[in-house]
Amino acid sequence: MSGFNFNNTGDVSVDAGGDVVAGDKVTTTNTSTNNITNNYGFAQEEEKQQFLQKMDELRNYAKEINSRVDDLEGVDDDQKEALEDELTEQIKAIRQLKKVADQVEAGSEVAPGIASQIEKQVDLISNGLDKLNQLGEKSSNFMETVGNVLIKASPLLLSARHLFGIP
Repeated sequence: MSGFNFNNTGDVSVDAGGDVVAGDKVTTTNTSTNNITNNYGFAQEEEKQQFLQKMDELRNYAKEINSRVDDLEGVDDDQKEALEDELTEQIKAIRQLKKVADQVEAGSEVAPGIASQIEKQVDLISNGLDKLNQLGEKSSNFMETVGNVLIKASPLLLSARHLFGIP
């Protein structure tokens, strides 16, 4: 016997809230993404100020690392010069990032071009920190010279990414 079998149940009312089907029921939902906005920006002014403060701290760390490059052992002069150039670019990128982020109004949607510019600058800084970290394999005194500063800078950048909504 198949189906429902009710023996002496009296009054029975069944409300399925939808279709009652035998077997599998397939439901298809179409979603439009035309009106979905990005999640970049600062929800509150406090988040914006924290972001800007973290940029100041990152910039100071980059300057500090730059001042210690000559003390790295096991790194040739060309690599040191390239690293100093990279850090100078990082300092400029952080300054530019701060200027752009300072123009973002807290609590409002960020224009896609501005969001893209900020994300690009943050990624550039992140890549610079990664390059610096890779240098640690070549230098015998990396941790004492710049590694201890780099350890402080990396979480700052991660926190800044989060504050602006960058994954």
